[in-house]
Amino acid sequence: MKNLIPSSKKADAEGELDNKLNWISNLMGQRYSLIEKLYKEIKSGIGEEKALTLCLKGKSPEVISYSCQLASTLHKVNFLEEYNYSKSSKNLRVKLSKSPEAIKFLSGDWLERYVKQQLIKFAREQGQKIDFSYIANAEVTLPDGSDFEIDLFFHINDRFYWIESKTGSYRDCIEKYSWLASEMGLGPDQVFLVLADVDQETRSRIYSSYNLSAISVEEVESLLYRIVRR
Repeated sequence: MKNLIPSSKKADAEGELDNKLNWISNLMGQRYSLIEKLYKEIKSGIGEEKALTLCLKGKSPEVISYSCQLASTLHKVNFLEEYNYSKSSKNLRVKLSKSPEAIKFLSGDWLERYVKQQLIKFAREQGQKIDFSYIANAEVTLPDGSDFEIDLFFHINDRFYWIESKTGSYRDCIEKYSWLASEMGLGPDQVFLVLADVDQETRSRIYSSYNLSAISVEEVESLLYRIVRR
């Protein structure tokens, strides 16, 4: 009979990887404007067999530094099979791993992790001053029988909040978000879409058409800080 209880060594390894992925998620979220070009190149190459080359010529030292740091750390956790940066040509070459864990993380799990970590950090700073609880990746069944997953749902004092994080298309889900938010009695100051690509026109359209608020990755920290401090 197989031993269904994981060894402490395996559990420790999984915990160490999880901590590393949380660290990488924070790097990507807090420095998104600097690693955006590399991330979009990586995401567009998911499923490709060939290596990708990103030209960083003309980019600021900060963009180059954080792009290399991200690629290096992804390589260390085996989410990139190859990583090389040429100082002479300013070319950053990467080859993506085909592992399900790497694909899940790079497809968008990193953003969900980042948002959750920032929420927990700010809530812990408040300690006993607030009544706080949360649930991540909650699976619910809608009245029509379809399954639905909520990225992050949390409660602070007497108010509930819901955050969905999207690095790609959200259009096939937004009507469902709007309907469910209305059913739960949540307004646009309680339901937020964190979008990797968002401009003012998109924000206004989502707000007026769906009664939801759209924010950028760079606004996550300030939003959660305001909510928790409120």
